[in-house]
Amino acid sequence: MKEIKLLIFLLRFRKDASFIEPREIHRCLEVLRPYHAILLLVEKDEILTHLNMDSSSTIPRVLQVYSPLKSLQTLAADADLTLTHIIEVASHLVYWAYAAIIYPLCETNIYIVAPDLLITSASMDDAFNDSFPGLSLSQTLSDFSQPIPLGERINPVLGKKEV
Repeated sequence: MKEIKLLIFLLRFRKDASFIEPREIHRCLEVLRPYHAILLLVEKDEILTHLNMDSSSTIPRVLQVYSPLKSLQTLAADADLTLTHIIEVASHLVYWAYAAIIYPLCETNIYIVAPDLLITSASMDDAFNDSFPGLSLSQTLSDFSQPIPLGERINPVLGKKEV
């Protein structure tokens, strides 16, 4: 699971989006499907601290069962909510810039760092060191520069063929 946490960390630091008009967000959210997932861009605790005391218990309930490995449909079942309600929660999280819509992370998918990615942020390096003591950001980026399925990163034995 360390590889999935590393991947999530790298995805959270994507800063290639500038300000997006609310109507564009709404247009994109109209095409949400049950097979999509959400990726939290901030920690769960940060989201919870920004909720009003009198707000619905739905968002904390969704965050309790959240995983980037789960589709919206699976989240709905796990949180005992309707799919429509989960899509509304996901829409709010995206609108508030707390989450991004993704396809669920999957062991058979290949995740690779863009070859033209510029990493010049000392804050990213510091945040990485705080999140993953003893690991190197540059080595991790290098590891994710090769097109290898996530499952093989988690369990290298899966990628070895018997002779």
